Amino acid sequence: MPKESLQALYNTASQSFNNLGTYNEFEKKMQDSNKRKLFYDVASKTFNNLGSFEQFEAKVTTKAPRLT
Repeated sequence: MPKESLQALYNTASQSFNNLGTYNEFEKKMQDSNKRKLFYDVASKTFNNLGSFEQFEAKVTTKAPRLT
């Protein structure tokens, strides 16, 4: 996931969840598959646009090029 997209996910989620930590902490947690699943399980109850876990996982783990 490009940094801009992960930052956007963090910005949106941190408005609803106050325990995400800093962006750098969130970014590090998203590198761990168990923590991504935990985040998804909680966040998908609040945000209905995350898609299936498989779709979310593909977006978060893809090393897509940076937007220019």
